[in-house]
Amino acid sequence: MTPSALPRPLTALVADSNPYAARVARDVLVRSGYARIVEARDGAEALGALVDGRPDLLVVDWQLPVISAREVVEAARDTARSHCPTMPVVVTMPEPTAGAVSAATALGVDAILARPFAPRDLRLRLERIASAAGAALPKG
Repeated sequence: MTPSALPRPLTALVADSNPYAARVARDVLVRSGYARIVEARDGAEALGALVDGRPDLLVVDWQLPVISAREVVEAARDTARSHCPTMPVVVTMPEPTAGAVSAATALGVDAILARPFAPRDLRLRLERIASAAGAALPKG
């Protein structure tokens, strides 16, 4: 197989102001085969990383500071602003109330994960997303 025929390494964007949660997500993603992890500590950084990092997956804390996770997900889903408006989006929520879940679901997120979450829980969500897309997680 020629280098140009090889699938490109996948990139994930982790947008989370909590360093521990971001580290857990990053570790799961690396073990799941994502070659590059871009991290953002607030919504403003996340918006920039959506453009500059060109992620294939977004894992975002619903309670992002500065610019809301809602705005970040809207930008990720916007066909005019996003390089991949169909990228999988996983939202983490410390309190997944009916209203918050409904709002995230209306934005077209692929999975919602209650916080704190175990690494296994995120891995299972990623496997479900890949399976629903008829794919497998990248090999790590």
